[in-house]
Amino acid sequence: MESKNSKISSIIKYYKVYYTILSKATTWAKHLEYDKKKLKSSNKTKTIWGIIQTESGRNIQNVE
Repeated sequence: MESKNSKISSIIKYYKVYYTILSKATTWAKHLEYDKKKLKSSNKTKTIWGIIQTESGRNIQNVE
């Protein structure tokens, strides 16, 4: 029979691995989305600044 501490530590270990994988997947998905936006954009500078503002928490309404 496993002790309570053993179960908690295995849950914590699972969570840390899951969090790491989820973080990497989220970062990768953002890069893909932003690359698509940059490729489709007619005004690349404006699009890149829109991405920067989005990531820094500012809202912009006209992003191409």
